[in-house]
This record gives sequence, C-alpha cells and structure tokens, in this order.
Amino acid sequence: VDKISISTLEMVQPDIKMYIFEPLQKKKDKPFNNNIILENLKITNANFKVLKGQNKIFSSENMQVAVSELVMNKATSNKKIPFTYKDLTVSGRKVESFSDHQNFKINNAKITPTSVQLNNILVEKNGDFNTKTSMNGSIKNLDIKINEWNFDDEKLKLEVENVLINGLNGELTLAKNN
Repeated sequence: VDKISISTLEMVQPDIKMYIFEPLQKKKDKPFNNNIILENLKITNANFKVLKGQNKIFSSENMQVAVSELVMNKATSNKKIPFTYKDLTVSGRKVESFSDHQNFKINNAKITPTSVQLNNILVEKNGDFNTKTSMNGSIKNLDIKINEWNFDDEKLKLEVENVLINGLNGELTLAKNN
C-alpha cells in the first residue's frame, strides 16, 4: 500500500475542466490500494466546467473551496463518493447546471455543513416538456439551515431545520402520462 500524505494543498485561480465520457467497453476494476490523506485543501478563485462530450453540463466562476481531512483509500474508493472528509465549504458565482430538459442558473451560492445559501436562482425549461416534469421560474433567495448532512450507505442523509424562500415566481409543467 502506497501512502501519500499532504498537510496543505492550495490552488489559486485554476481553470478546471472535467470531461465525462461513456466508456467504449467495461474494464475490470483494479483495486485501489493507496492511502491518500490531505489535511487541508484550499481552492481560491477557480473557474470550473464539466463537459459531457461537447455539451457543458455544469460551470461556475470564482469558486472558493475549503476541505479538511480528506481521505481516499481502499475502503472509500468503491463508494459513489470515493473519499471522506471532516469539513467542507464551497462558494461561487454564476453556478450553472444544464440537462436535456432543465437548466439552473444561480448568481451566488454558498454551501457549508450547516447551511445552503443561494441567491438569484433562475430555472428554465429546455427540450421536451411533455415527457418530463419541468419548471420555469426564479427565486430571489433560498436559505436552508441544516442539522445533519452525511452519506449513509451511499445515500444522502439530510436533516433540515428550516427552509426560507424569498421571491418565488414561476410555473410547473407536469409530464403527460402516455
């Protein structure tokens, strides 16, 4: 087992681009036998894009990320989220998510273990409205206070204390049953 331990890793103004492709054929999974420990990760003023083929499915600007006690090892590597961490804080501007039927745009976002704050959210229909439920609308502010947030057996366990929605305006189109 190889062990990699880093006390602090800091990246300033990185442009991060991730590509997602469907594999041509399924490869046999090799076991992950490394033990990676990163005590502190800090990313400042990052631009981030995720592309599936040539289509942008996620992007954000001015991302600030702080993660403490990030661990990836043989036990974590087979999970949907292949690492564990003690604390995580993420914030950014112009956060956008695109799919075949729905686009989300968030002007400002901040996520901590105890709260989610989203400002100026725009949700737009995209594509076929008859086969999938979709929404057009906007929210001025969305604040969520979180009591507990973790992953149990690869499923998100989220206990929310309260949700405050300010300036909700929109319409919901339900999928038509054939």
